[in-house]
Amino acid sequence: MLRINRLAAALLAAGLLAGASGASATQIININSGSQWRSTTDGLVGTQWFFGNFSNAGDPATAPYPNPLTTPNDIVPGTSAQLMWACGPGSTLCDNTGANGPTEVFFGMALDLKPNPIARLGAAQIIADDYFEFIVNGQFVQTGYLNDHQNPVTGQPVPIGIDFTSYLHDGYNWLEIHALDGYFPTLGAACDPGYTERPVQDARGTFCAGDRIFEFAFVDGVIVSVPVPMTAALMGAGLLGLVRRRNRPATGAMRLMA
Repeated sequence: MLRINRLAAALLAAGLLAGASGASATQIININSGSQWRSTTDGLVGTQWFFGNFSNAGDPATAPYPNPLTTPNDIVPGTSAQLMWACGPGSTLCDNTGANGPTEVFFGMALDLKPNPIARLGAAQIIADDYFEFIVNGQFVQTGYLNDHQNPVTGQPVPIGIDFTSYLHDGYNWLEIHALDGYFPTLGAACDPGYTERPVQDARGTFCAGDRIFEFAFVDGVIVSVPVPMTAALMGAGLLGLVRRRNRPATGAMRLMA
């Protein structure tokens, strides 16, 4: 499970110092799952979101989304995030059981990041029932399958920690989650009746989308940008070298936080 590391603590501390010194405020954007995310079941709209075109399409995500077996606190204790799904206007595509919603959904969020920060951090813990793809600014960052990420004792979901800092930039940014209910078939096997083959980014290639009892998506995350005037504050805390090292260009396609 992802834990806030020393850099995250440094950024938040710098934000408090900025407020005390009168410098430009640190920008903190909560990206927790809930109705602040847009949602749709329309694949065409999902494709538009992939390329950053949000306009007014989609509806607020349905949240909190019911689930009799799992609560947000079972996933991340103390979180303010909610389980969410895409149920359309007035939640007409779902019932109140959390078990009969659409089998393929998209969530999107557009945001604006202040320019020229001395340091920036984007981090989240994400899981979905049953599969998700996390996309930042049109780039696939992470996939996850619930069956691969469950506590062996309790059976509860174990979220995937994701550091997506290197995918962010100044100004307009967008996040997207593509989530499906269903399962991965045995290699070479066809999907069961009632399930539809869907191409996905996971190395297994084909996902069988269909009603597999419950469904939800969960995100506990934040984006933090520390403005340039906080250089002095970071120096005072002995953390400027750490932040500068952290802001070097990423060498890999994906980096997970410790």
